[in-house]
Amino acid sequence: MSGELRVITGYVQELAELQGRTAQQILSALEAAQGVGTSMWKNHGMVCAPSNSAVIAAETARRAACTRMNAKSEELAQKLGMARKLYDGTDMQEEQKLDDEMRCTPSG
Repeated sequence: MSGELRVITGYVQELAELQGRTAQQILSALEAAQGVGTSMWKNHGMVCAPSNSAVIAAETARRAACTRMNAKSEELAQKLGMARKLYDGTDMQEEQKLDDEMRCTPSG
């Protein structure tokens, strides 16, 4: 692949913030459905034991999946934030180098 790489760091920061919000929404979604299995045991009792157990198992799997998704979203948010900082830092360093090279020094 050839061509010029252009990175819009403001957009990278927006993506980092979006991932951070996504991570929080995943936790909110997890909490919203928490306790359904326990509630089913209380409300339906032993007569629905197989269904109640299935709901508990699904709840456990959902909790594990949401926990992993939250961790990955947080990790991605941090990596995007770091990438933005590194790109901005590199741009500032190179800008300073060019400024230093372009300065005219009096001869003499």
